[in-house]
Amino acid sequence: MRLTYVEFKLTYNNQEFWGHQKIMYYPKIEISDLSQHTFTQSQNRLVVTVYGRHFINTANNLMCQLGHTERPIERHLAEYVRFESPQQIYCAFDMQIYLHSGFYTLSVSNNLLQYAEYTVTSVEVHPAILIINIWPKTVLSRTVALESHKVTLEAIHLRDDCECFFLTNSTDQAALFKMPSETLIVPGTLLNQTHMTCQVPLDYTDLGTTYINVRIGFESNVKTISESSIALKITDQCPDGYFCQDYFMQECPTGHYCRGGAFEQQARPCPVGYYQSKKRSIDCMPCLKGHYCPDVGMPEPTPCPIGYMCDVHKLTSPRAECPAGFYCVEATQGN
Repeated sequence: MRLTYVEFKLTYNNQEFWGHQKIMYYPKIEISDLSQHTFTQSQNRLVVTVYGRHFINTANNLMCQLGHTERPIERHLAEYVRFESPQQIYCAFDMQIYLHSGFYTLSVSNNLLQYAEYTVTSVEVHPAILIINIWPKTVLSRTVALESHKVTLEAIHLRDDCECFFLTNSTDQAALFKMPSETLIVPGTLLNQTHMTCQVPLDYTDLGTTYINVRIGFESNVKTISESSIALKITDQCPDGYFCQDYFMQECPTGHYCRGGAFEQQARPCPVGYYQSKKRSIDCMPCLKGHYCPDVGMPEPTPCPIGYMCDVHKLTSPRAECPAGFYCVEATQGN
């Protein structure tokens, strides 16, 4: 059935008729499918291709509408509708006009009055994913390291089918020439409601040091990626505060210091007279007054014993006995 014009006249005696108005009769719209069913609040615009029958190019009267399935009063008209054919139209919705997360029913009208709904599946607007943190923040770029290297991301509004989107972020033109220019998509593993893991792509193997922007999306669709991102450093040098043994990066333990640089190295123990109570340190602390550090690799200094004084830094043993006429409690620094 096609668009039909019906002549409309009035009479009061069934003999004489007045008026020459024409009424347009529209065939009922039938919607068969949508190009995409899932979107996120982080998108600027929601664009969906609608397939079906009996779409009519009626200029401003051809309209698409989204109605929230749980909020009947929440309805959004399309920002614009493009007629492609009687079997296909494009509907674009401005996401700057806030759409609540949830499910929506899409409907189409040829006259702004009568709408045909697509009831097979709903359009889902997923809450915007917000990335909070990534660990580790630095990974090694050697093949053997990347093959088993995963990053853990902390974020809100994660889904079971979330993926990591890796995109090179570098101003080094020589480096960019060697690196993948496209966004690399890697399936994620959901650990809980706020954490997921992803394998670091092997495409960044042996490329020196670069920074990667990591975003989260789903359905391998760049339109679903999070507006927020987080930086991941991929480097061919072990960073300060870490030691890299067998190409695996490990944080420097307490009692040690690590100045990075070479790939294969051990954490260096603090020498006698020094200590380090913090992890990921690049230097050791001199032993405090009132204490002594007799061993290598000490995480904490030893308090000077009762009856002795430790009146200078970097002591490896108590410096002197408490003098006559005085008493010395534990950790005495001097008289």
